[in-house]
Amino acid sequence: MLQNIVSLACTLVIVLLSYGEIIDYMKVDNRSYILVDTRHHDDRLNFNVDIVFPRMPCEVITLDIMDVMGTNIVDIAG
Repeated sequence: MLQNIVSLACTLVIVLLSYGEIIDYMKVDNRSYILVDTRHHDDRLNFNVDIVFPRMPCEVITLDIMDVMGTNIVDIAG
């Protein structure tokens, strides 16, 4: 008799824990956040471009740059 009660109690605990885990697994939890790092807003990625225009004077050629964040730098010469 006591063994049946212990077995029933263990089964009930296992069922309740399994039910809680299934409910927690099926629960939808959306967390969205955007973090903009503003500590290094003046840092630039340096790169060199080597393009040759043999018949174009250097005074005429300029470069405009726009990155994915919308920063626009115009008339880079040199």
